[in-house]
Amino acid sequence: MIQNMKVKIWLAAVVLSVTLFSCLDTEEKIVIKSDDSGTYSLNVDMGRMMQYMKAFASQKEEIQEMLKAKDTTILFSSFIDTVSQLTAQEKEMLHDGSLNMRVDEENDEMKLSFLVPFKNIAHLQYLKQHFPEMLGKLKAADKAMGGDGNKQAMSGNANPGGMINPAAQAYSFSAEKNSISNRLVDKAALESVFSGDTLQMVKQALPMMGDMNYKTVFVLYKPVKSFNGANATTSEDKKTVTFSSSLSKLFEQPEAFEYKLEY
Repeated sequence: MIQNMKVKIWLAAVVLSVTLFSCLDTEEKIVIKSDDSGTYSLNVDMGRMMQYMKAFASQKEEIQEMLKAKDTTILFSSFIDTVSQLTAQEKEMLHDGSLNMRVDEENDEMKLSFLVPFKNIAHLQYLKQHFPEMLGKLKAADKAMGGDGNKQAMSGNANPGGMINPAAQAYSFSAEKNSISNRLVDKAALESVFSGDTLQMVKQALPMMGDMNYKTVFVLYKPVKSFNGANATTSEDKKTVTFSSSLSKLFEQPEAFEYKLEY
């Protein structure tokens, strides 16, 4: 009886891990001002995941906690000095950042919204390249759910950044004066990530559970001069450039996550 219960809980954790990867829609938005300062925001819509989470809520206390209605904003400045894993530079960059978590089980709504200002283009480059790992150190999502950051609330994965972009380390993001690019530089790292059990299950589950959609939006202070990348679009004034892709594209054509723009 106990063994059967353990198996059920393990299966629930596996299914939830797959669901977390495949039922997310993410949007990065980077606003750049004329002095090269700006804001980096990351919005994660997990609404499609809610129905799957409900099915396992009775078997995992962490899921029950996640499903509780909330509209919470966490200011990183309120606790960042206590996060020993962050470097002094990372603490400075994240100090004025915040996370808003909104959960409405009745309307199948669950959203995470991160917002971090940056002082210059070099800070933007570091934020974009290292944000997933910094999220893991920060444990802000756990705090937004009412935890102390010590519990691994998301099915044993305390780092939502790893779910948002599991292959981030395979790409190199470069931000210079009037030029931004994202390039695939480490195919071996990409293959290593793809060979993991969880992503292999995700790949098999995509046709049933739906794709994970990625969108990166740049809002510039002047019109873009040139740009190229997957499904790239611009606003009428050419100050907003959007690149779109998906998790299935990451598996099939990882170059689809490359882009470049000059302004």
